[in-house]
Amino acid sequence: MSRAKGYRVIHELPRERFSAAAPLFAPIWFDEAQIGAALSGRQPGRLFVDDPQRPRAALLCRTYGFYPAGDPHSSTLRAFIAGAPAEAAVFDTLFGYMVDDAWREALLHDHGDDLTVIGREAFHFLNEASTQVIDPPADVRLLPLDAALAKRVDDELGQMIGAFWGGYAAFAAGGFGTCALIDDRVAGVAYAIAVSDRTANIDIETAVPFRRRGLATLTAAAFVAACQERGLTATWGCDTANEASAALAHRLGFVQDAPHAQLSPRPGIARVRTKGVWSQRESDKSQTLQRYARI
Repeated sequence: MSRAKGYRVIHELPRERFSAAAPLFAPIWFDEAQIGAALSGRQPGRLFVDDPQRPRAALLCRTYGFYPAGDPHSSTLRAFIAGAPAEAAVFDTLFGYMVDDAWREALLHDHGDDLTVIGREAFHFLNEASTQVIDPPADVRLLPLDAALAKRVDDELGQMIGAFWGGYAAFAAGGFGTCALIDDRVAGVAYAIAVSDRTANIDIETAVPFRRRGLATLTAAAFVAACQERGLTATWGCDTANEASAALAHRLGFVQDAPHAQLSPRPGIARVRTKGVWSQRESDKSQTLQRYARI
């Protein structure tokens, strides 16, 4: 909310007030699970808005994916994103902005060549379709992910389940997935990155020694079945360049939605862009042209 020329205020909403900005995210057709999980409080997320009462634009910051929503002409939110202030203590985790066409144009205008465009594909499973039932090979054990096994997956396969969920206990309470074990080694996994009221988004990984054995298909099919048991729609996302991932989604019966884009800082470009320009100090107006305020 602009106060005077060159002086802006961005507000971080407390979790109990996330609903004030929720309508701004309704038009976004991709990553519904990630957005919904944060807005509902199921999983970690921080929410910045241009007006705490009637926000016109908002930035939802997930574990590493950031989602701008609302009016892409909001000069206040765009100044905040372009400044990426250290004082917000969030931009250092940025992996990429997940954007529709309007926000893509706005952020590329503001960042110039500092952001690279990565095409993204979105899919959803038609719940009226039959689930593909696949029997595992004799040497493969399929186990549901609990907290201890989720930690093993992170440690052995380099995944981020604990980070996505804010801890393994939170994952055990609200998430789910299937792990394939071979000789008691974690061979493959498919699990929920995020779960909203309506959808669950999948991530899949197979250990290098066990690839090309169909474990991705096996665990992903189990994930779809687990979604249907819970009354959820399974969703899938991948980079446009990842043709193998898209092909697997199609084979499993996922339907492709409209594409979108991810805007990520180019190598060597700092995530945090300013320090000392934005401040949380309400009284020190003389020392700053722009201000970041938590309410």
